Amino acid sequence: MKKYYYTMLLVFCFGGFCQKHRIIQNVQLFDGEEVKEKVDIEIINGHFSQISTERIEGVDHVELIDGTGKTLLPGLINAHVHAWSKSQLKLALQEGVFALLDMHAPEQFIDTLREMELSSSHAKYYSAGYAATVASGHGTQYGYKIPAIGEDVSPETFVNQRKENGSDYIKIIYEPSRPTLSLSQIEELIQSAHDNGLLAIAHISNLKNALEIASLKVDALAHVWDDQVITPEEVEELKKQKLFVVPTLTVHERAKKYYDENDIENEMLELDDICRNVQLLHHADIPILAGTDPPNFGINYGSSIHRELKLLVRSGLSPTEALKAATSNPAIHFNLEDLGFIKVGMPAHFILITGNPIKNIDAIKNLESIWIDGEQIQQ
Repeated sequence: MKKYYYTMLLVFCFGGFCQKHRIIQNVQLFDGEEVKEKVDIEIINGHFSQISTERIEGVDHVELIDGTGKTLLPGLINAHVHAWSKSQLKLALQEGVFALLDMHAPEQFIDTLREMELSSSHAKYYSAGYAATVASGHGTQYGYKIPAIGEDVSPETFVNQRKENGSDYIKIIYEPSRPTLSLSQIEELIQSAHDNGLLAIAHISNLKNALEIASLKVDALAHVWDDQVITPEEVEELKKQKLFVVPTLTVHERAKKYYDENDIENEMLELDDICRNVQLLHHADIPILAGTDPPNFGINYGSSIHRELKLLVRSGLSPTEALKAATSNPAIHFNLEDLGFIKVGMPAHFILITGNPIKNIDAIKNLESIWIDGEQIQQ
């Protein structure tokens, strides 16, 4: 008899009776695209099973969670970091950042990070591996050896090596403050990246370089330029190239403050003018993605994204558009599976915010809880 009882219990559990079943009621939802007020969201076995503006009634075994006064949204994505340890991924997750997109890191430290999935202990990790640069160029000053492009390493060889080593995209350095790549080398890097099915992301710091590299069909610019305000005609040139931009306003803000406080001569625009460049790009419908460039200038891997969203709003994006920059936009442009959206059938990865970041982006700081596969994680 006892054996029969346990057999039947297993049948019921596998039939769904023991599945974890939760309903979040009366919550404001930002699903990565749209805002919906007063919705009920059903989660069964770690996946979103129903999203409704009508009340979803629970039964005895269902856990009901009151979402009144809260906003549910996808975990955030930081689209420009430099990371190489699991501790950095842990710090990100603790602030509701579900993925870090690394733009240059020592490959000997990151192989294991690429293999890890989003979990209750760390964010998901994507990486370019080594960035493409030349001997003594930007990116070589950090104390680890880089396969610099030159006589021994051609652009095609460099890209093929990154592909073999698991890089998710290619990062290209075009930085005139140090020795840098030629435009012909950059063009070959971009073509080789595309031949390998990889995006080509370019570091730039001035408008002239941005326009030059955009004309070579680069997929994205890492950083907005900070030397001059772009003209309407130049905006149109960038728009024709169908690229996206990760402005990293947080690092521009920190750099400008550092230079000014330490009386370091610089030709950087004031922050309002840098934000004006982002505003002009946004008004031209050039996609904007949120990234903060840690650990430069002491920027952290988690909550710095909150500052970036505030600066994007300062640049003319609505709070909803700023949230897209840190959720659906990077998920779309970097093809990140199971991230950036809240949809029926997707894994129930999300954050709950106390308050309404749609009305006031500062509310994004009020992180109440983090959920992975429908389970609240311990922070």
